[in-house]
Amino acid sequence: MRQEAQALHEVSARAEVYPQEVRARIRADVDAYVSYVVDDEWRHMSETGELSDEGTALLEKVRRSVTDYRPANDFEGQAYQPLVDQVAAVDDARNARGQNAGETMPGVVWFGLIVGALVTVGLIFTLQIRRTGRELLLAGLFSVLIAFLLFLIWDFDAPFGRGMSATATPFTDLFPRLTG
Repeated sequence: MRQEAQALHEVSARAEVYPQEVRARIRADVDAYVSYVVDDEWRHMSETGELSDEGTALLEKVRRSVTDYRPANDFEGQAYQPLVDQVAAVDDARNARGQNAGETMPGVVWFGLIVGALVTVGLIFTLQIRRTGRELLLAGLFSVLIAFLLFLIWDFDAPFGRGMSATATPFTDLFPRLTG
């Protein structure tokens, strides 16, 4: 997400060399895309596990705003390709975000993790000769550690859907006027 937000910020900043009407159109399209991602697409991704068509259309509008302009002089021409490259970086980062939007860990891995945790905790209780307080405390703490690690794996498995892992902070940091 940081790469996507940074590339959008660069597009907005590098458009400075273009005439006012072109610059304003590019920045308005970037602002519309960022607002949509932060306000709507994040929620859509957490609910469905995929990118939205509206976000794709808004990114295409940004791309068209950048690529449809024909530079009028060498100065604008030198800025054109870096702008196109930044839009491509946004697209690449967006696709990476889309690939990580849903759950990524297969069910067989979850089965192995849970069975492994149960076997490990079961062996701790099965192989104890004495049931002293220290042994029970150690077994309990180990069980809590395993449960906590499974929770972390579960949370990081769907970073956009469970709230702890991925946030829109890179967008809100680089575009505070749109999100605050």
